[in-house]
Order: sequence, then structure tokens, then C-alpha cells
Amino acid sequence: MKTIHEYIILTSLLLKIGLCWLATQGTGLIFSVIPESMMLFIFMYFCKNKTIIAFFIFPLIIINSLQISSIYSTGEYIVPLVLLNIQYFRDIGNQIFILIFISIFYILLFVIDFIIFNKRFIYKKYQKISFIPLMAIYLFIEYSFINFPVHNFIDTTSKVIDICSYQHINKESIITNSKIANAHELFGINLDKNKKYNIIVLFIEGTSYQILRNDLTSNLCKIQNESINIINYYNHTLPTFRGIRGQLTSTYQLAVGADDKLPKANSLAYIMNTLGYNSVFVSPHAQQSKFNTWIKSIEFNKIYSLKKNKDLTDREMYSFLYEKIKEISKLGKPFFACAYFLGTHHGMDSSDKKYGDGQKTYLNKFYNHDFWFGDFFKEFSHSSLYENTILVITTDHASLPSPEMSKTFSFDNNYGVNTVPFIIHYKGVKNKIIDGQYRNSLSFAPTLLDMISVTNVNANFLGNSIFVKDNNSEFSHISNIDFNFYETSKNGVHPIAQDDPRYAAPIKFIMEHF
Repeated sequence: MKTIHEYIILTSLLLKIGLCWLATQGTGLIFSVIPESMMLFIFMYFCKNKTIIAFFIFPLIIINSLQISSIYSTGEYIVPLVLLNIQYFRDIGNQIFILIFISIFYILLFVIDFIIFNKRFIYKKYQKISFIPLMAIYLFIEYSFINFPVHNFIDTTSKVIDICSYQHINKESIITNSKIANAHELFGINLDKNKKYNIIVLFIEGTSYQILRNDLTSNLCKIQNESINIINYYNHTLPTFRGIRGQLTSTYQLAVGADDKLPKANSLAYIMNTLGYNSVFVSPHAQQSKFNTWIKSIEFNKIYSLKKNKDLTDREMYSFLYEKIKEISKLGKPFFACAYFLGTHHGMDSSDKKYGDGQKTYLNKFYNHDFWFGDFFKEFSHSSLYENTILVITTDHASLPSPEMSKTFSFDNNYGVNTVPFIIHYKGVKNKIIDGQYRNSLSFAPTLLDMISVTNVNANFLGNSIFVKDNNSEFSHISNIDFNFYETSKNGVHPIAQDDPRYAAPIKFIMEHF
């Protein structure tokens, strides 16, 4: 007859299996996570040495708990970018509490096991079995299967160390032959070449092109149909700072940190300053945030943010942005203003507007952002600013391909590289759909200069203007995340093999300079 303690252990075991199944959502990772959890349970059963349990088994349990939380959130194990951006854990919103609960609950189940086994409430029938053979079997399995949680975490940590210790071979300025076309003649862009237009750039957090659909983002879809809409256009990197900096400098960034660790690169903000513009960045983060410190390296004249230690919602950001552009428009100079909207970050929900019944948090945030964008655009389009301002709508990078996002929006890969929006709007614009020819967001900066007829700038851009028909930039179809490279083409997104001769030279250049 089973004792109460045996029933507790059995319940604990079943709860572990259930938690692993729930987190993996029936994916292939279930065949890695559950076996490793069972092995740790067996270790707990046979090991009599409390020191080994405390300093070896429990750290492995903690690693498993973190991996399970990551799978629940993103559909994959922890990747280097998560560890590199751990200081921004608050950006995923209230989901952080769910992930903490999953990790703690998983660990507590093993604590219960330990207490029962340690107090010998359950007679260990096989106590004579040596712990050493079990350890040898475990280490062999971990070494042999990269897809097991602990092995994967060690591999990820090793990559993070490589990234943090990475240094460029060449830190000098890079002058390339970036091409800027004559967009006005070639594509009938009806802007006055002799006029200095204000430019506003909206970077919407983690937004793939597929997100834009009438039932979810009706305001963005409406302006998309009344603007220059660039399709077949991919993000060239992530996460946020690399995405924004990379677009404004038309470069990559493999090294961690800001400009002091990177080669000199003329940013779009710097170029606009030399052209007589007032360049500013409007940030949702508090003044002292690391993000704002990094943004300063892009050479904006001023960064606008609030002193209070909280992030601005999209509703607050649009109000803050409108207040600032009205303010700087009175200074007597054309302005170049960029703004980043955090509300659509992975893991966040909307505390304001909801999509449908509000149950799908990953839809609520895009619906909420679109609502307040529509409110902003209505006010902006009825103001005097609309007469001489170019509004550009894009993103910092593609949406994170979590299981729920991939299923809802039919993402065709899980690399973090996808088509993204690039919309250019101004008063009197003629709606045009322009094929980006599967190029990436290295084209962002040269395209904006092309729009305002700046064709003679000596910049370090790796990309060409989207309006250049004979695209000859060898980087335009290479996206980079950490030390991984991907090709973007009519066949979609595919990893680039290290020995692929087509990309050996440009990848070598990227590794040496960025």
C-alpha cells in the first residue's frame, strides 16, 4: 500500500511532465525537456550527498526551469540575445510574472522531492545503485544531444562569451559605393526638389509585414494604401538597438555596446545635421536608460524622454511625440525626428484598447498601437505640419516568431528575419507599390536620402536605395543575428552555410569591420 509521501512524489512527477508538455505546446522539444527532467528526478532519488544535490543537481534544475519558461514564451530555448539584453526584462510586460511563476513552480516540485527523499519518508529500494554510473550516463547524453536543455544553455553561454569578447580587426572608417538613384524621375515621386521637408520616422517595435491586416491594423492599412508602400523588404538584424542603429547607419553590428566599440559610421542623423536639419530622437524609456545612452551614439542633436522611471505606453508616446514635433517646428529649421514605440514588444499586452474579446494578448498590443497611431495621424494630418512633412513608418526588426505568432500570421521561418513594413507618406503622395526585390533594411538610410534628392553624400552605407534598379550591393540580401547569417530571396529566408562561396567575401568583411 502506497504511503502519502509516495502519492506526493507521484503527483510531483506528473506535474513536472504536465508543465513540460504545456510549455513545449506539443513541439519537438518535449522529447528533450521531459527526459532531462526525469533524469534529474532520478538523480535526486539516488543521490545521498547533499553537497552534490545543492551544487550540481539544483543548478541543473534551475537551468531547466529557465529553458522551460523560454520555450513557453518564444517556442525555443534561451538564445544569446536574451542573455545580452537581460537588463530589459521589463520590456516583455506582465508576461514576466508568468515566466517567473513557471520557473519557481518547477523548482519547488524538486524541492518537495528533495525533502521527502532526504527525510527518508520513502524507502529507497535501490540505494545500493551507485550514483557514479548514473552520472556518467547523464553526461554522455548531455554531450551527445545538443537539443537537451542544459547542453543548449551551455552552448548559448559560450556564444554570449564569444560575442562579448568579439573585437573588430578593422576599426577605421568604411567608405563604400552605396548607390542613390534619382527616385523623382524614375518613380514619379512628386516632391519639390528645392524644398526641405521635415521627416518623421516611426519605429514600431517588432512588427512584420504580415501583421498589417484590416481587422487588426485598419489605420496602418489605410495609410499603406495612400502612400509609397515598399514590399519584399526584410529586416537585416535584431534586436532593437541594432535594428535602429543599423538602419540609420546602413551597417551591421556584431559587437556588444555602442559607438565606442564600433567602427566610425556616418549616421543618417549626422548627415541630416550637416544638411541644416535639427535631428532628434523621441524615446519611450526613462532618461537614464541604457537604451538612450546607446541612441546618443547615433549623433542626434537631442533625445527627448521623461525623467520618471517608467516606460511610455504607445498612447503616451504618440502624445509626447506630437508635443515635441510641434515644439521643434517653431525653431526655424527643418527637423528629422525618429520615435520608437515599445508597446508591441514580445510578451506585452495592452492595458488600453483590446482586440475582440481581449483574450489574445499578442493581438491586443498591435490593435492598441494602431488605434493610437490613427489618433495621432488624424491630428497630424489636420495640422500645418502636414503641409511639408514626410512621414515614414517602419519597425526596428521583424516580429519574434513565437508559436502563437507564427500560427496566426503564417510566418514561414523562425529565424527572426522576415518581411517588414516600409511606408512613406506625405501630402499629395501618389499611391505606389514598389518591389524591394528581397533587399534588407540596409537600404533604409539611402532610400530616405533619395526621397529628398540628396545624392552626393559621402557615407559609409552598405546598402543601396530601394529606388536603384540595378542593385549591386553584396550585402543587400544578407541578414545577420549574432554570428548567424541568412539569405533573403524570392525563395524566402535561409541560413547561409559557412562554406558558401557566394557569401564568403561579404561575411568576412562584416566579421572584420562590425
